[in-house]
Amino acid sequence: MKIYKLRKFIIGLTILVVILSGFFATQVKFVFDLERFFPQGDEDLAFFYEFREEFEDDDNFLLIAFTDTSSIFNTKLLTQVDNFTKASAQFDYVRQTNSITNFKYFVKLQFGGFSPPFPALNLNDPSRMASDSIRVMKDERIVGNLIAKDSKSTVVILKTDNALNPDQSSALMENVLAALSDLPPTDYHILGRAYLQTQLVKQQTKEFIFSTLISAMLVSLVFWIILKKRLGVFIAVVSMLFCLVIFVGIIGLLGIELDLLSSLFPIIMIIVGVSDVVHLSNKYIDEYERLGDKKAAIIKSVKEIGLATFLTSITTAIGFLTLMTSRIYPVKSFGMTAALGVIVAFLVVITFTTSLLAIFPPKQIAARQKANAAWKKQLFRLYTYTKHKGKAISIGALVYFVICLIGMSLITTDLRIYDTLPKGLKVTNDFRFFESEYAGFRPFELAVLVNDPFKVNDWEVLQEINNIERYIQQKEEIDGVSSITAIYKTMNRAFNADRSAYYTFPESKSDYLQMQRYIDKVPSNQLSVLVNENNTKARISAKVKDVGSNRIAAITKDIQNFVNQEVNSKILSTRITGTGVIFDKNNEYIRESLIGGLAIAFAAISLIMALLFRDWKMVIVSLIPNIFPLLFGAALMGFFQIALDAPTAIIFTIAFGIAVDDTIHFLSKYKLERMSGKTMEESLQATFIETGKAIIITSIVLFFGFLILLFSKTPGIVFIGLLVAGTLFSAVIADLLLIPLLIRTLMKD
Repeated sequence: MKIYKLRKFIIGLTILVVILSGFFATQVKFVFDLERFFPQGDEDLAFFYEFREEFEDDDNFLLIAFTDTSSIFNTKLLTQVDNFTKASAQFDYVRQTNSITNFKYFVKLQFGGFSPPFPALNLNDPSRMASDSIRVMKDERIVGNLIAKDSKSTVVILKTDNALNPDQSSALMENVLAALSDLPPTDYHILGRAYLQTQLVKQQTKEFIFSTLISAMLVSLVFWIILKKRLGVFIAVVSMLFCLVIFVGIIGLLGIELDLLSSLFPIIMIIVGVSDVVHLSNKYIDEYERLGDKKAAIIKSVKEIGLATFLTSITTAIGFLTLMTSRIYPVKSFGMTAALGVIVAFLVVITFTTSLLAIFPPKQIAARQKANAAWKKQLFRLYTYTKHKGKAISIGALVYFVICLIGMSLITTDLRIYDTLPKGLKVTNDFRFFESEYAGFRPFELAVLVNDPFKVNDWEVLQEINNIERYIQQKEEIDGVSSITAIYKTMNRAFNADRSAYYTFPESKSDYLQMQRYIDKVPSNQLSVLVNENNTKARISAKVKDVGSNRIAAITKDIQNFVNQEVNSKILSTRITGTGVIFDKNNEYIRESLIGGLAIAFAAISLIMALLFRDWKMVIVSLIPNIFPLLFGAALMGFFQIALDAPTAIIFTIAFGIAVDDTIHFLSKYKLERMSGKTMEESLQATFIETGKAIIITSIVLFFGFLILLFSKTPGIVFIGLLVAGTLFSAVIADLLLIPLLIRTLMKD
């Protein structure tokens, strides 16, 4: 056998590969971009991209809120705000800054033209602060946008370049935090793309490292309990770490960017590798005790376990590859990368780990005799239970099935952005602050499509836009509504001595025509974000509270119904768009890709089982025990009200791909026993005694391995840990109880 002959060469080569992989691992980049979760190939997404090209991104902003426990109308705080406003205007990637300290008023002069702009707040004259504050708090353009309704905070708005990448976001945030460094952390809050991107990338990096370290510690502990020999623990842990380093090195070499789901990779790599190591080492030591020859034991182990491990790696990889049917790029990328990791783990274990086992005497790897006797006793009792309690197991399975169906019926897809953010971090607390005090983060965009021969600035079109805008403003979940009508409302106020009561759309066409003469004096950069170049499209922008995707879907449907019924379709039509709407469309595709992906996985694994056993009954035996864990995972989601989203949807693929491993090991061993001439019951008993131990051990490692994810601060990752751990726990029970029952029911002796 070549592996045995070349064991020293394989160990040396693997160490060299690990060193090279360590270099490439340092090149790995983490990213956080909600746009990556947009469903590719969607017609609404195509329209959104086209609309964005004519206007601008709806998330190209950074908000910095300065707070005061009593009121922001004090010279000290407003001076800080003013200094920051001026300084931030010079930052790279910042196009414009707005705050209460540079907000200007103007009025129409009696003999034509407008007065020079004058500040809303006179910082150089503190005696006017009281009267200025009264005037400002009556201005709906300011309250809720630049100043909170309780006047205890004020916001500086930084309009940034579109689509900042992680490096640009990091550079911008360094400048922002440096400018804020003299302020206590509790005195300001930040919200925006650049802030979320930098903070969440840092958190992803921490969790990736943390999960790697904790997983290695867990593996060490479990193997120490099982093997009770330092050398055995060393072989297992080194094998797992080598798998992970080579895997991460390949990711760096291929330039694959890691995102929100990447913190799962250390867990997946280690536990998949552990499963292979446990089955291989357990078989090797058993064979050595039986044959008394190290070389013969290695050859026998690789022949029997090597094939089963190869099949389990293929089926697990297929499970992950089904995620590539998803339209959501991070899910697709995760599936491809995880499948690569499974193959890497198999190759490392079957070559490097086998070579290590072949070098050291088995007695130095594990303390076996007493432990084996205890395992055999308990496994024989379990085998006897399945033999005599078939009816009880059947009834229990039926009750289990009904309970799972009840739980599945409770699954929700009602998602909130807040629920996806890491708990306990400042970035999450800041998000909650803006949700409470301002319009929040989630953008709302309504594209206005003007029909020929009308143009956006026509009186009839503006009236319709104003009607739509007024209806939207009635929604308590929506705030900060703005459109081209804001230009005319501001002019109307200026025409009437800048009195707040006149911030309304002009009531008569004659007033409109009078204002129209001054429209060319409006700065072009203000108009370009509201109207396209040929005046055929406009936008109504707003912010909508993070009230859940179901409620937002109802709101948008209501707005669209209003437009259909109350707006003259000969003049214009509308289409709801924006990052928020596109992100919500994930729900539809998640359900589609989940069902489609699992169907492909079931079909592929059925084919493998059919080729392996050449008996359709064995295909049924292999699949049914793996349906129950999936039902259990879905039931957990329903009972615990865990929303189905991109991260939680992948748990079914992970669980199925890993759970089917134990089924393959069990049935492969059963087939070998039958081929040796044993009866069905003799084969089942022998399979229980030998394979049952490895299945239980690997399931324990897998269970606690995924429970490590409960330490994550990201709710989506926590849910994955809980759901996969619970699913795998149910999988081992299904394998050990249902497979014997199904074999006895379907197969003849």
